Amino acid sequence: MSAGSLADLPVFCAVGVVLVAVLLLMARMPRLALAGWLVVLCFVPVWVGITFVVGLEGHIVATVGLLVSLLPGLVRGNLLTPPKLTWGDGLFAAFLVVTLVAVLSGRVTFSATFVVAVQWTAAFLAGRLIGYRVRLSWVYGALAVIFTVVAALAFVEFTAGWNPFLDIPGDASLRGIWGVVEHRGGGARTEGAFGHSIALGASLALAVPITLAAPFRIVVRLLMVMLMLAAAVITFSRIGLVTAGLGAALAALFLRSDLPRRLRVATTAGLVVVGVAFASLVSNVFAAAGTEATNSANYRLQLLALVPDLEPFGWASTAYHIAGRTVLANVQTTDGTLHTIDNALLLVGLSYGWVPLVLLLLGLLGAVCYLFSGRVVAPTISLVAQIPAFATVALITQYSTFTWFVAGLTVFSQSALTRTADTRARSQGHPSPAVDQSKNHSPEMVDSIP
Repeated sequence: MSAGSLADLPVFCAVGVVLVAVLLLMARMPRLALAGWLVVLCFVPVWVGITFVVGLEGHIVATVGLLVSLLPGLVRGNLLTPPKLTWGDGLFAAFLVVTLVAVLSGRVTFSATFVVAVQWTAAFLAGRLIGYRVRLSWVYGALAVIFTVVAALAFVEFTAGWNPFLDIPGDASLRGIWGVVEHRGGGARTEGAFGHSIALGASLALAVPITLAAPFRIVVRLLMVMLMLAAAVITFSRIGLVTAGLGAALAALFLRSDLPRRLRVATTAGLVVVGVAFASLVSNVFAAAGTEATNSANYRLQLLALVPDLEPFGWASTAYHIAGRTVLANVQTTDGTLHTIDNALLLVGLSYGWVPLVLLLLGLLGAVCYLFSGRVVAPTISLVAQIPAFATVALITQYSTFTWFVAGLTVFSQSALTRTADTRARSQGHPSPAVDQSKNHSPEMVDSIP
């Protein structure tokens, strides 16, 4: 959909009225708003969206809508827990400010500015604020259910050899980029509505630790996670395989207060079962791919040579303009063509400067510290498990939005867990009937978080 002549004005006015009505409904029903956002994120391809001054992909529109729908409840003070600023909020605010420095200097492209100011910021704030309106246990459960459906559809696509999302019309240029079937070793790679097998695999990996912490029975959570792990396998994305397995392993090791011992043991066994079941398939596919995987890995290593060219703010010294567009770096590859910068962290440095990159690295370092502190939540583990992905792939399609949403969810849930733990510590020093009653709650920490 696009804004064209004045003859289209009545149509857009009508659409505007409908959108306002939907936002009002979402503001009164935040669970419905979250569910709607998840549906768009996971089942609407990136080439479906609207164009009004700039092109807006469906997941970006839905994220902005989710954020806007949360604001009225926050203004009215209709919150599940009192608001609290954390060091994570400060880091994100600082990251946003230093990227604007590059804008003022003119050393950043419009598209890069739009990505950080709209897409990443809206996704982070939506994840950061959703817990004030919806209980985290419900958020975790909704994510688990939606990505279980995503995993099931991935198997339908793999077995039937047909991706129904590719038949959905939309922007021709975006559809030409993302609406194609990828192959590895002569076989099609599963990608669902995410436009790329890497985006699907990495997004499933993000959902794995959160699913393990969802408020379902142990056997249900285990089956969900095993399906997600298996779906990550059939993307034939190395980074999807690594991060999904790493997320499950880290959750089993560090979510001790959140996961019963039986589930941790079962998760470990599930990793082994999935690995054994698909080992032959994966090895055959990568063997048939020949030097493709090796060339891809070598290309990613070549990117590290660009680090010395980073500037404090704005694009790197390697950037140049050609045919009206800005190229951040020209990397030699085996086929002689310019590939995308398959390194999300390096791409931030090349686009916005090494100062914003350092702030992101500090945030990831903080997440790692939480991992070993004994006070860690599932979204934090999801982010830590994605560190190999951040260093080897770009934040593409819906994977980008989902990553920043999980980052915001991490800040909120870590803050809520810290507040709950501190409250319990104070209460144990001054016993009361309320404390005795709280001992009867579920042992899963997620039930103690708003």
